[in-house]
Amino acid sequence: MIRWHSTPESSDAGEPSVLAIVETLVVSAISYWIAWRWGTVQHIAIGACVAPLLLLRTEESQALAFRLVTGCGNSFERRLNDVERNWAIVARIPLFVVGLPLIILVTKVAATVTMAVCHPVAAFRAIPMNWKRVVLALDFRTAPEPLPGVNQLHETALKQIEFSVFLRFDKSREHMVESLREAWRTSEVRVVNTLLLSGLLGLLLLFIYLPALLYRWSLKASALIYAPLLYVVDASRKDEENPEGRLKYNGRSAFARLLAIYSLGVVALFCVKWYLLVHWNGFAAWWNGSPFWLTLGTLIEPRFFTKWQVAQAINAFLALGVFGFAWHLLQRSDAGFKVDSASANRTLSILFCVRAALTVYVLFCTIYLTVNGWQGFEGPPIGEGYVPSWHAGTSRDGR
Repeated sequence: MIRWHSTPESSDAGEPSVLAIVETLVVSAISYWIAWRWGTVQHIAIGACVAPLLLLRTEESQALAFRLVTGCGNSFERRLNDVERNWAIVARIPLFVVGLPLIILVTKVAATVTMAVCHPVAAFRAIPMNWKRVVLALDFRTAPEPLPGVNQLHETALKQIEFSVFLRFDKSREHMVESLREAWRTSEVRVVNTLLLSGLLGLLLLFIYLPALLYRWSLKASALIYAPLLYVVDASRKDEENPEGRLKYNGRSAFARLLAIYSLGVVALFCVKWYLLVHWNGFAAWWNGSPFWLTLGTLIEPRFFTKWQVAQAINAFLALGVFGFAWHLLQRSDAGFKVDSASANRTLSILFCVRAALTVYVLFCTIYLTVNGWQGFEGPPIGEGYVPSWHAGTSRDGR
């Protein structure tokens, strides 16, 4: 079953939640409203280009980021202690507020880039699962992680970092409250010191957690562009020696049901567009005549069927086929009939490869079209072709 809201444990496991899906829809709607209100898809295009770089996180990059933060952060802490001894604590706090978030950000980026260069295959394989986790399994009930995987770290490992109290939101909040109480009890100018300390601690938490929150929202805002990644999310592939478990994942898991619902929506929209193109000659004129709908015109293309839309519909049909195939075999197994799990496993592997190829093609087209819709970017149109290409007398809008 799909959870109502996320927890640190459920989000780490990638379990979908209703609240996470609603949050994704709201953020996507706000992103679209901005595009319509100001007539630009610049923010969507930038998010679409940056999103893959934010999704290269692996267990190895998390471990490397932890080691880098431990080494650099502890060294930074010792230098701040020297500053406090030589000058005053007043000089230490602003340096800490600025330096700590910067160290976390730089080490996190450095670890991700390093592991992506050293192990590119593993990094790119992690993109679909990371995207699914952020878009479908994370909501505001789970605090953002300034350091990926920090919620999974044992307390013993966290104690190696001098400032570990600021890496978990619950501990940060408790530390802030306790610090303010201490300042109020011990200071002679308690009002001024308490206000000053609360402002500095508030800025520190803002600088640490706001980038992680913006990262989450930027990925949720790109849901319309990167939704095809759902077709290459298959956690069961890492356990191909367990065919029965793979069938259950594809036929009975909460994600499989969610993917089936999404695929039904894709097929329904494909059929609606087909019907309107065939039976309503003025459909394209009506669509382009509305500024509200015109914003989506690049991806919808109301004048004709694009090849990538056909590929997306085929992917949706295949996903529904996989769901029905796995569900049927599980029903037969529950009824006591013998099921050829090995053959089913091979079939699922072949279909996954086909769906992966279609997904890569669809993503290439949707990202390209989004960037091409950016004002000032003049790339060749796709039109009714398979890929962007110049044709004599063809303008940017494909006419």
